[in-house]
Amino acid sequence: MPLIGWHGILVLGGVLPLMLFFALLFVLPESPRWQVRRQRPQAAIARTVSAITGERYDNTHFYLHEAAAISKGSIRQLFVGRQLPITLMLWVVFFMSLLIIYLLSSWMPTLLNHRGIDLQHASWVTAAFQVGGTLGALLLGVLMDKHNPFRVLAVSYALGAVCIVMIGLSENGLWLMALAIFGTGIGISGSQVGLNALTATLYPTQSRATGVSWSNAVGRCGAIVGSLSGGMMMAMNFSFDTLFFRHRDSGCH
Repeated sequence: MPLIGWHGILVLGGVLPLMLFFALLFVLPESPRWQVRRQRPQAAIARTVSAITGERYDNTHFYLHEAAAISKGSIRQLFVGRQLPITLMLWVVFFMSLLIIYLLSSWMPTLLNHRGIDLQHASWVTAAFQVGGTLGALLLGVLMDKHNPFRVLAVSYALGAVCIVMIGLSENGLWLMALAIFGTGIGISGSQVGLNALTATLYPTQSRATGVSWSNAVGRCGAIVGSLSGGMMMAMNFSFDTLFFRHRDSGCH
């Protein structure tokens, strides 16, 4: 901040994603399912699958078992047959997950400052949440590839709920609190990244983008509620530990 100011932080935060966008636009291939449905050349599909698995697929013909479907996804498809319970469950998880993420991101420095921790140390402790989220996303991605992804995320979210309780119990120990916040980043923020990837596999190709987009839209509603609820509870003079016990309950639902 002293080097580039808050204006520079915002500019940097906008420029870097734009650079990443153009890089991914030309480097990142479409999914094999999408390529098969769009009848891309078999050699191109084989290269994509080979990059994922590390094996060769010369003279292999790729096809889908999915039934023929309309070319454009519709939100109505998210509530047809077995997709209905999947969609509702995903919306609940996205809502609660992003509620907790934005509550912590928005209010943690202020909460710690109110507990007598200077703003600089409060910011460093809060940064542990973002670091945990980044490392958690990488770690959970590997585990989800090797094991049942549903169980991996279930355990990870449970770990996040336990760490949220630890935040409330460690208000007098700065390092223990930083560790709990780091664990919350792994368990909640890291799981959110894994959930995005898993959601894409739960819908047919033609409605996959629609399903992921609507799940994230519902999650953003949870983000708004999380930011607002933190401010409301602080205005009502909720104690530090009570606030985190209440959001532990939210994370367990």
